[in-house]
Amino acid sequence: MAACRRLCWVLLPLAVVVAVPTAAAAEVDLVHAAATVIQARLPDQADPYALDQAAIRGMMRWLDLQTGVPGNNDLLTEDQLLARRARLSGERVGLGIEFAVAPGRGLVISTVFEGSPAAAAGVASGDLVVALNDQPLTGLSGAVIQSLVDTLGARSDAAPIVLDLRDAAGKLHRRALQPAAFLVPAARVTSDDDHVLVRLDVIGPGAVDGVSQALLGTGKRPVVMDLRDVSVGTVADLAAVAGLFVEEGQPVLRAVDPAGRVDTSQAVSAGSAGAYHGPLVVLVNGGTSGLGEALAAALHEQAGAPLVGTPTAGVASFPSFHPIGDGLVLQLGDTALLTGAGATWSRSGLAVDLVVQPVQIPLLGPVRGGLPDMQLEAALRYLGTP
Repeated sequence: MAACRRLCWVLLPLAVVVAVPTAAAAEVDLVHAAATVIQARLPDQADPYALDQAAIRGMMRWLDLQTGVPGNNDLLTEDQLLARRARLSGERVGLGIEFAVAPGRGLVISTVFEGSPAAAAGVASGDLVVALNDQPLTGLSGAVIQSLVDTLGARSDAAPIVLDLRDAAGKLHRRALQPAAFLVPAARVTSDDDHVLVRLDVIGPGAVDGVSQALLGTGKRPVVMDLRDVSVGTVADLAAVAGLFVEEGQPVLRAVDPAGRVDTSQAVSAGSAGAYHGPLVVLVNGGTSGLGEALAAALHEQAGAPLVGTPTAGVASFPSFHPIGDGLVLQLGDTALLTGAGATWSRSGLAVDLVVQPVQIPLLGPVRGGLPDMQLEAALRYLGTP
């Protein structure tokens, strides 16, 4: 959009006047008229197809401003839409690592996914990444480190990413990793002596089975449902997961179409074994968005689960997808989401019962098992576990 803004400034001189018949002003195709002027004045810089896409993306940004939710509306390619749908089944493309930012030090690897490029290269949990593509991370603030990671993640090329990392023994390694496809389970379960942690990646196929298996083995241990950074899912899978905790017949989600009609009101079923009634707490953050927020709201409202972490994104909508030709698809956040009781979290996000910032302290010595998860520890204290 920066290029578009520069073009607009080029067209401002008073000597340039474009006449539009006033009688037909209401029928003028303004996008076409603007593109015609740009192509006439800047023929070497104005590719018609690129101008069309820029105009559509401008419309999407305008819609975002109207709703107050950036990124809620977008222009996708068909390949991007297919990748989004594949994400529901756990398909990913990348290095296959999760990490925590250690200000002043780098990235502490917290998870290495099986079958990923990182796993094949021998990267291990607890390793400290001290440089990315020959850019040292030592001495940089957490915000700058995260910005470097985001820049790499936004690249469209498939060039290898070079990691300089220090293992738990202090030995330095250099790994060139080629981004590739791998699978992430919908639900990851960690059982400890005093709690069971269920981390959802998406609210999609496999999520309900993973959560159900976790609940079977809890005994009297509390359950922590980790919905941090969860945004993708389906309404049907959300209802199925919520049904493991909510009594049969209780509504957990209402979806309202653009005409204001209640399109979906899911009454979930708890199943033959009944809903889980043990201690439950839900972890959320600013990355908990859309259907992730809807599930957190359902567990809070209908199952009495406290929310711990930071306020959520405030995206109370669900997108629809509309092919427009030339391999392009409009994503429109046009279906509003409400809790089962009819409340909204639009823009403001879900308020948490216990606010805990993910404080990260610069490491002074060797990395031993990664950085502490302050939000998880606070959630366990909230539940009264040791």
